Amino acid sequence: MNEGRVKKSIANRADSYIVDIRRRVSSKTKNYSGLNLNQDKATKPQTVQIVRNRFTWCFSPLENRSL
Repeated sequence: MNEGRVKKSIANRADSYIVDIRRRVSSKTKNYSGLNLNQDKATKPQTVQIVRNRFTWCFSPLENRSL
């Protein structure tokens, strides 16, 4: 009877260990978006904002400057 408890305890520890490893791995991996690296960077909000600011700076009719 005691041997069955020990085996069950070992199996439970092994299962919880495997689940813990899977959680750690899945939390550290980034989901692949399907885009290549440059396309992925271009969709980040900061990059989009920089591109928009540069676009409005180049074509703003309100300022008198030579490019």
